[in-house]
Amino acid sequence: MATKDRVARCGFALAPAISLSAQVGCVFIYLTMWQDQLVPDPKTFPSGIKALADYVHANGLKLGIYSDAGAFTCQVRPGSLFHEKDDAQLFSSWGVDYLKYDNCYDLGIPPKKRYPPMRDALNATACPIFYSLCEWGVDDPATWAGEVGNSWRTTDDINDSWAREGKYIYQELMVVSRCSSATMITVEWNVLGLQSSISVSVRDLWQHKEVAKAAVALFSTQVEAHDCAVYIFTPTRGGQSVM
Repeated sequence: MATKDRVARCGFALAPAISLSAQVGCVFIYLTMWQDQLVPDPKTFPSGIKALADYVHANGLKLGIYSDAGAFTCQVRPGSLFHEKDDAQLFSSWGVDYLKYDNCYDLGIPPKKRYPPMRDALNATACPIFYSLCEWGVDDPATWAGEVGNSWRTTDDINDSWAREGKYIYQELMVVSRCSSATMITVEWNVLGLQSSISVSVRDLWQHKEVAKAAVALFSTQVEAHDCAVYIFTPTRGGQSVM
């Protein structure tokens, strides 16, 4: 809920179609199976998903959830394959607005056969749920996913890689504090895949301003308790951004 509060404080609730995609703390909701029925992890969500959805909706945001078009999720939690109708109805009863549907443990069944059943199940519920396909681009979703979901991923997982020198390059970084008090967090260039000698300009997206013009080797910032900050790091040359 702290993440939801931060999103609301930053004014995102005023923008249309903003969803807190139940990546609370940047981690999707994980579910466990009990008597062939998905249930929230009681340690992570002791009040249940419906209470969380009501809390998020009361603050003008939307709530998303994660499942998988396979026997298990990528974290080996129960998937929704062959349980699409039951799971879709459950998500609807909780007040979920968005479903990210992953692609692990597919039992050898092609994506074109595994993803439409959840579309049909979601469409049969009482509430509209945004359907986001995450099949990693393995079966060219651009040619068919438009008739199945509201959005679809076209690539595998991305990583913090950089383009070659002289190209348009920058990197976004979210700094998150899980401490109970304000703390200083340092990011070293090797974490970003950069040589320590490279000069980098740093722009704070919350403050809408450049906070460092030519940082070298590392960047430090103070982050309040259970808060986050987002920065854009751009390598510079001679004090000028390499853009």
